[in-house]
Amino acid sequence: GRQGMGRGFYTPRPPASFNGPYIPPPGSPSKSAVQVLEELSRKNQWGAPIYTLHSTSGQNRQLFLYKVSIPSFSSGSQGPFTPNKLAPNPDDAKQYAAEYVLIQLGTRR
Repeated sequence: GRQGMGRGFYTPRPPASFNGPYIPPPGSPSKSAVQVLEELSRKNQWGAPIYTLHSTSGQNRQLFLYKVSIPSFSSGSQGPFTPNKLAPNPDDAKQYAAEYVLIQLGTRR
């Protein structure tokens, strides 16, 4: 019979959203990198991320870059996080910046 097959190996668990903030896998549409970074900062009491917009004009168009400072890191050796990618508009630039910080912090690969 199938009595007792696999018992003890599988315990149903509530979805991840029930235990602490849910961090979606990279590329997941449910939360933006900006939101994830803000939650992470709040959870670890680092202080809210501060975004500073920089723009540069290249090849007849403007490109944008956000530098991100996290208060509890800025006091040490870690200055603002500066992504290595320029964006065609400020919204994308902010996403790139948050994504970059998450990668630097090791929460996303």
